[in-house]
Amino acid sequence: MKRMLSPFIEMINDETLRTKVYVALDKVPEYFWTAPASSSGKYHPPYDLGIGGTIRHTVMMIRVALDLLRMENENILAPSVNAVIVACIFHDSFKHGIPDSGHTVHEHPLLAADFVYEEFKDYDMVFADIVSGSIRSHMGRWTTSTHSNAILPIPENEFDKLIALADYIASRKYTQYVPEGSL
Repeated sequence: MKRMLSPFIEMINDETLRTKVYVALDKVPEYFWTAPASSSGKYHPPYDLGIGGTIRHTVMMIRVALDLLRMENENILAPSVNAVIVACIFHDSFKHGIPDSGHTVHEHPLLAADFVYEEFKDYDMVFADIVSGSIRSHMGRWTTSTHSNAILPIPENEFDKLIALADYIASRKYTQYVPEGSL
């Protein structure tokens, strides 16, 4: 499953950051690599529901986010691409919580954001703050749950909104996952 993310990680133009992404991926919970993107099957297309569904959803989200970024700026700036890729890769990395609850936990954006901030703050604190902020608010307007007391932040800036929108589009039932190349 890790090889599915490699083409996107290799798009990161900073070798130090690329290395940090690979190192951080070795620290995420094992279920990230095998879990379906939706525990209930209600909120994702069929290709996201089986083993490895979270990774397939993540790949689709990266594709959508890069397309949205491209739409906004024909001459995509490398730092934006780097931040988009990192935010998308890790946005659902703690989806079942710690320890693995076997289902999506509402506060998973907070867990993933805290992890990303800690992993990337020594790379660049501003980068870590921007990326973790977008992960923290990636659920968009769905900030509350009857299963949790946590209230998630809403996207506040354009980058946060891009990440939330990419996640939303990538999770629509009408999307279809089509592997590229050797993915």
